Amino acid sequence: MSLTAEAFMDERGFVAAARLVTDLVEGLDESVAWKSRELLAAFSTLPLGAQLLSVAGSTRFGVYGLDFGWGRPERVAIMSIDQGEAISMAESRDGNGGVEIGFSLKKHEMDVLIDLLNEGFKN
Repeated sequence: MSLTAEAFMDERGFVAAARLVTDLVEGLDESVAWKSRELLAAFSTLPLGAQLLSVAGSTRFGVYGLDFGWGRPERVAIMSIDQGEAISMAESRDGNGGVEIGFSLKKHEMDVLIDLLNEGFKN
């Protein structure tokens, strides 16, 4: 899916981005692993300078329910997102249906995200 920056530039841009990610994640099913060759081939057609954002993890993995003998985890972090602009997702630890979202962004992008979130919480 290819979108231009204009889709995210107005005051509802963050909501549009969140909705896009939600729709893409909800559209995944068991066949996604079998489509990996198609997905990787699509990267070769991206124009030079295209920005990518990846999402790792799932709210369906049940990571907080795992116990390897020393109790349930207190916090889960997906380390693979530290190499670029990426988002991680996991179910919330308390099991109430919430979602934990992690971000790995450039400093100026993180500053913008923090400002957007602060403004959203004020409104």
